[in-house]
Order: sequence, then C-alpha cells, then structure tokens
Amino acid sequence: MFPSDVKRRKRADWNRHLKRGWIIFLAMAFSNLFGSEMPEPFIINDDGGWCWFQDERVLVHENQLWVTSVATGRFEEDRKGNIEVATFDLSSEENQRFVLHENLQSNDHATPALLALPDDRVLTFYSGHNHPEMFFRKTVRPADVSDWTDAKPFRAGEKARVTYANLIRLSEENGGKGRIYNFFRGFDPSWKPSWMTSDDGGENWISNGLWIDMPSEKRHRPYVKYVGNGKDEIHFVFTEGHPQVIDNSIYHAFYRDGNFYRSDGKLIHSVEENPMTPALATRVFTGSERKIAWTNDLHLDEKGNPVTVFSVQHSEGRLPPRDPNWGQDLRYHYARWDGEKWNEREIAFAGTRLYPGEDDYSGLIALDPQDLSIVYLSANVDPESGEKLKNGHYQIFQGKTEDGLDWRWRQLTDDEDRDNLRPVVPIWENEEKVAVVWTRGEYRKYTDYDLEMVGLILER
Repeated sequence: MFPSDVKRRKRADWNRHLKRGWIIFLAMAFSNLFGSEMPEPFIINDDGGWCWFQDERVLVHENQLWVTSVATGRFEEDRKGNIEVATFDLSSEENQRFVLHENLQSNDHATPALLALPDDRVLTFYSGHNHPEMFFRKTVRPADVSDWTDAKPFRAGEKARVTYANLIRLSEENGGKGRIYNFFRGFDPSWKPSWMTSDDGGENWISNGLWIDMPSEKRHRPYVKYVGNGKDEIHFVFTEGHPQVIDNSIYHAFYRDGNFYRSDGKLIHSVEENPMTPALATRVFTGSERKIAWTNDLHLDEKGNPVTVFSVQHSEGRLPPRDPNWGQDLRYHYARWDGEKWNEREIAFAGTRLYPGEDDYSGLIALDPQDLSIVYLSANVDPESGEKLKNGHYQIFQGKTEDGLDWRWRQLTDDEDRDNLRPVVPIWENEEKVAVVWTRGEYRKYTDYDLEMVGLILER
C-alpha cells in the first residue's frame, strides 16, 4: 500500500470515528432533551372520538386513566352514538369500558366531562349536540368505572339547547364545603357560554344563566377553555364567536369570590351583574381577516398565572365559505401571563384543516399541566419548517422550550395510513412520567369518524 493510500485510509477511519462520535453525542443530547425511545401507543377504547370544548375528558385517578368519548359503531353497529368512559390501569394495563348513555348521538360534541370528587367517586356530565337537557351520573364506588348511579336529566332553561360540559370544583367556596361548577353552552337558544352550580357534591344543580355574552346583531357564540386552581379561582380564555363567521381574537379573564377580573387583577364587575364580554376582558391575541384564532388549551403555572395555546388560520383575506383556499395554513400560538403582561408568539406550523367546511379545525395543541414549557400537537407538516410530512398524515409531536422563544420538536408517531389527532395531557402530579391521550384513525366530520382512543406514558 502506498503511503498516500495509508494516509487516506487513516483519514477515512478518523472521519468515520468522528462522525460516529458526533452521532452518539447528538443521540445522547437528543435523549437527554426528550427522553428515551418511544414505546408503542396503547389502545384505551377501540371506538371513540371527542371534541375539545369539554374538560376534563381525561383523568388520572386512583392509578387509572379515565377517558371519555363517543362511539360511532365502527365494529358493532349497536354502539353507534354510545357515550362511553373507558379506563386503563397504569399498573396492570387492563381496560374496562362503561356505557354512560346508549345511542344518544353519533357526534363528538356529545363527549362527557369528568370530575374526581373528594370521596374519590367520579362525577360526569354530558349532553347531545344542541339538545334540550344535560345528564349527570356518579360512580357508585370510588375508582370503579363499572357501576354508576342512574343518569339524571337537568334542564338549564325553558328554551335551552345545550352542548359541552366543563366541570370545576372550588374547595374554598360555599363556606369551605366546596362548590362545583359546570360550564356549558346553551342556557338559551343563543348557544352562548353558560353556567350552573352545585353546593351538595353534584346531587342538585342551579342554572345561573349566561357566563359570556357577545353583544352583536348576529348571534355569535364564543368558544371557551376553562381551568380552576382548585380553591378559589377559575380562569378562562375565549373568542368572540365561531371562526367561520367572525375574525376571532383571544381574550382572558378570571373569576374569584363572585367577581370577574382582568388578567392584571383589575375588577370588572360581579358575575350577578352581567355576563363577561370580550370588550371587558384582557386581549391576548388580536385577530384579523388574515389571522383568525380559536382556543385550544389553558392551564395555570406554579404561581397561578395562566398559560394558553391556540390555533390561528392564516388566509389570503376573507374568501367565500368553503373556498378550497381556506384552511391551508394553520399555525399554533403560545401565550403566557408573566404577572404584568401577556407574552404571545407563534411557535409551530399546524398544517391544513381536517376537512373542508370547517376550515379552522386543526389537529390541536395541548399543554403539559405539570410542565408548561412542554406542548403536544398534531400536524400534517413539520412543526418547525411547515414542510409536508412524507406520508401526508397528521402525527403527534412533542415540543420543548427553555425560554418560550425557541422550541425543539420530537415526532412521536409515524403512521402511514391513519391520522393522530387532538392530543390531551391530563393533570397528573407525577415528577417522573406524563400521560398523553389522543384519537387515531380517520376523521371525516364531527359526526363521521373511524377512530380509536390511544395513549402513551412518557418519561419526563
């Protein structure tokens, strides 16, 4: 071998070792940043879908994942429209499923909300899409999904047309005995955010009218995400209406001791005086005909300050409804209140609408309640570049930030023949693990889908 060949071979070996070293280094860095290699998602319910304006749809309760959904009868025709709750035991990995209401409505808007009570029983509330009444039930025994009290109907108003349930308990209200709130839509035919309360652990309810109003000649209906601190405050972010008919901004306000407040704590007025309106709340994001927002998720940090994520549809101006150019460029935004101001920015590309006609339907983005520097999102593009994914399907991504400005992304799914949509991260006080639950399959419309509920338990 000539000396020059020896030199070239040594140089090639060195380059190969150097390259291998960099690969190992980057792999270790990536592993340290995002955790170990991903396990395969587990199935929680083989037939189910959900909307995203009901909470909590997922509980971690007594070492079980409790997940609500609406079946379409994809395997068994008699399950069509069943309102269901399924559990996944985090130790034994065993599943159970209970039908809360048979054949109520094959519509993901009928998804129930769950609330764990102080006695460890679970309360649920649900309704059909724009139905006259809601239903509520409780587990008979703590942490046992197999047996529930009979469903009781509740009518919020004489002309009520209700949708969506959101259950929150404040322990310090009602003289320290606790008060349960159910936020829903449709106290009257305006379809606006409304509220009811229970002071006896969810046995009896009082309807209190509208929570949010949008004064307008048109019948706009704000869309809301709620979160409570468990003691004395309820925060909420909302829009002026549906993004099909108004160029939504995002607003924030909170409730405490019978009053509404702006983000900075400035008193607005009592809840008995009037409903909240967008003009009185704090604006988080300003929408326009080219940037139309929709609420996705909301949680509180360790100081009790709100953090929210939402989608924004970028368009080329106000186009006719169902125009094929609508909904082709959705983005995700992240906003955090620092005690003095909202810090808001775009953080990721979301891809395209889920289907024509609902041009603002994204795959959705969710916060990690235990670590609000982490998000989980669904997109059919690379979140960082916006480039289309090779298989064209929606995948789940995890994003992390250290400063709220720069985000690093990890793709968690890579299905070639199905979509992964609408992730949820339940509240779970676990320093080592996080649960992520989402729908997997084909979503054609909110009344027509072929989905299953799946999840992952990830190392932090």
